[in-house]
Amino acid sequence: MAGFNNPKRNAGTLASTQKSQVLSISLSLDECAKLSELQQKLGFSNRSKLVRAALSHLALESRERLTLDKIVDAVLLVIHSDEDSEDVLDLRHRYGSLIRTQLHQHLENEKCLEIFVLNGLGKKIQDAASAFRKNKNVELAKLMVA
Repeated sequence: MAGFNNPKRNAGTLASTQKSQVLSISLSLDECAKLSELQQKLGFSNRSKLVRAALSHLALESRERLTLDKIVDAVLLVIHSDEDSEDVLDLRHRYGSLIRTQLHQHLENEKCLEIFVLNGLGKKIQDAASAFRKNKNVELAKLMVA
């Protein structure tokens, strides 16, 4: 994308109260298109703000790896097809000691959303999230550690 790595074009966007550094990265044409598409869909005023938000999101996600030996609170979101509820039920029973609250919601297209509020040793919570992620009938398993 023209101008993406152009320091002259980007020089005027540096905030005076916060130090910034121009970073040059290589992306495929498909990745550049996806970046622009996300910028537009998510309402970011420029790609730098989108990249900063993505970096912050990744940093938050990495917290689950940093809390393995501590007692933590977490939320696990799971989406699966309604016909595969039995698999989720089995996992729910396997990790029941971690679950403080569960909400089950039917979605469109015969899908279900499960929201689990968890509390326990970080390693066990991560194991539970991993078990949901590895299940072939689970479309999405997203863990957020508080």
